[in-house]
Amino acid sequence: MRPVQAADSRYRIETISADQSPVLLMLIRELAAFENELDSVTTTESDIRAAIELDLIEATVGYLDGQPAGFAITYSTYSSFSGRKGRFLDDLYIRPPYRKQGLGRLFMAYLTHRAVAEGCARFEWTCLDWNDPAHAFYQSLGAHARREKVFYRADGPLLEHLAAGWQDK
Repeated sequence: MRPVQAADSRYRIETISADQSPVLLMLIRELAAFENELDSVTTTESDIRAAIELDLIEATVGYLDGQPAGFAITYSTYSSFSGRKGRFLDDLYIRPPYRKQGLGRLFMAYLTHRAVAEGCARFEWTCLDWNDPAHAFYQSLGAHARREKVFYRADGPLLEHLAAGWQDK
């Protein structure tokens, strides 16, 4: 995918290749620090490289004046109701010095444009409940929160425990 240049030539957004895993890992670690979850980051450059090469994720980096200013990671989903593909935004992060300069809106325009071009029925994401600036940003785009759904997770020991309940024959 060729890089997208915004009307303001200082901005550039591009879907990155596996070779650009180091910059993505740096940005992921910054996001984790922002969310007070740095100890939870176990991914490596080789994990990211493999995920990109296997098309498990699409990783996008935004640049402002040539400097990495943020990133987004999306992946494919499927809607059983519509019978069509969707995209899920796993992470969108803009580094603090680059916030409130339009890069978040440019990211969302780029990502949703890609979803529409792929024939997706929907583009969805979650947002931490304490991240009021992010909630305000998404609402300013016209997005609506789906309050009727609650996000659940099983990981670590619980994931192993639940999986142990299945017996292969």
